[in-house]
Amino acid sequence: MKRKDATTKLALAAAALLIWLASCAPGGPYTITVNVSGLAGTLVLSDGTEELTISADGSYAFPGKLPAGDYEVRMVTPPVFQNCALSGDRGTLAGDVEVSVSCQDKTWERPADLSDHLPDSQGAYRLALDACGDTAVLAWEALQSGTYHIYYSEWSGSGWGAPLMASDPAVGATRPVVAVGQGYAVVAWLQDDSGVDAVYAMRKGADGWQTPERLSAGGADARDLTLTAAGTANKVVASWVEDDGSGTFVTVTRTLGLGSSGWLWSGATTLSSNGSSGPDVAVNSAGNALVAWSESVNVSVSEFAGSWNLTPGTFSGGSSNYAPRVFIDDSGNGWLSWASSSPFSLSNVNLVGYRDGAWGSREVVGGPSANSPALAGNPDGRTLLTWVQSEGGYLQIYAQTYADDAWSRPLPLSPLGGSAGRPHAAAGARGGAAAAWLQDDAGGDDQVFVALWRETGEWVLPEGLDDHLSLADSAVLGATVSGEAGPLLGFLENGLLLAWIQSDSTGDAQVYTAYLH
Repeated sequence: MKRKDATTKLALAAAALLIWLASCAPGGPYTITVNVSGLAGTLVLSDGTEELTISADGSYAFPGKLPAGDYEVRMVTPPVFQNCALSGDRGTLAGDVEVSVSCQDKTWERPADLSDHLPDSQGAYRLALDACGDTAVLAWEALQSGTYHIYYSEWSGSGWGAPLMASDPAVGATRPVVAVGQGYAVVAWLQDDSGVDAVYAMRKGADGWQTPERLSAGGADARDLTLTAAGTANKVVASWVEDDGSGTFVTVTRTLGLGSSGWLWSGATTLSSNGSSGPDVAVNSAGNALVAWSESVNVSVSEFAGSWNLTPGTFSGGSSNYAPRVFIDDSGNGWLSWASSSPFSLSNVNLVGYRDGAWGSREVVGGPSANSPALAGNPDGRTLLTWVQSEGGYLQIYAQTYADDAWSRPLPLSPLGGSAGRPHAAAGARGGAAAAWLQDDAGGDDQVFVALWRETGEWVLPEGLDDHLSLADSAVLGATVSGEAGPLLGFLENGLLLAWIQSDSTGDAQVYTAYLH
């Protein structure tokens, strides 16, 4: 009897031990659910094992379950034009958990008043702006003591640095352009050189800003300078129009690349043989590029994939073709847009696609009475095209967007009641895009307006003629910048910069900026 009691007690003790061990062993698996509110864009979250992509409010569960233990949900990609806050996003899993995500639109940090401009920017005339990642460079042409000089300022993450002079202080300089990539930047301009305008460029890399160098041929008069950078590809493409020595202006291009010997500019390549004007250039992360220009009565375009195509494509939409704009995405596809007119017809905006190494057929996308196209796109090919078009007795800003292999219908961006013009388009690396333009406010003064195209396809438009970002105390000055005009936009990794020129309280032209964050 005693032996049986001992066996029973031993069995009970073993069962108790097993229960205790089970209670201490890892449990699960458990589900992490995310409750999202206020979202207007695309949000990507990670639980450390899987990613969850969300584009609307609601409750979403990560597909896989996790064992008991510490967990953390982090935001991999926030919506382009929103800030999102997470709560309950970390802790110890001992059961199913819920994480809350609350999103709200970013807001513009604007100048407080007319004295809140970039320091030492008086006399500003032409602007150039570009941004990549957390870096941006702003350059402008300023009149001082009767001579124009080129100044620049760098974005520090929360504000602009002190302006510095880029051009030679002993001579005049005009028409700055800027290109910013991942870890490098270039400022270029036209500078007087023995009576002709020469192209000069100044580069910044890991070794800081370097001494400006001349890019155009000695003795050649240059004009219509444009410049762009390839983001992470360590490549910059510059193009301009240059006198070939006989009085004929031809389109010339040079590329800046990082090789084993450091940063070096290539030799010049001449892309045209007739009278040229107004080139525009685009380059993707693989270093492939497009350059388009007006030549005689047509628009021509050349492609770069290791070398330039010296037999450019030629397009026409009328007896006069001008203001070409190009874009190329990371897959090597792109677009060409330009304005055209004829003596007996109104002006139109034209569009041609570049797919699989070949150009398509011309389409008319804006008109009648349409001009001033502006073109920008994301690396994945989403594209924004804007232009000016007469509508209802006013000049208005129109846009079409390209996504999912199709163009949208034209959409008016500008509020009715005041004439608009000088559009500028910009696109970010994560899918968003934006347009900026000048438009008469209720008092008839030019002001700066902005429309945002979310990565999900929706627009955020100005609500009226008083919904502008420039200060209502004075009119904005519009000045041509390398074929573009008016306000300029530049996308940062998590924000958007806007720059324009406006008169201060004393009548001096100054550089003003706003920051969406």
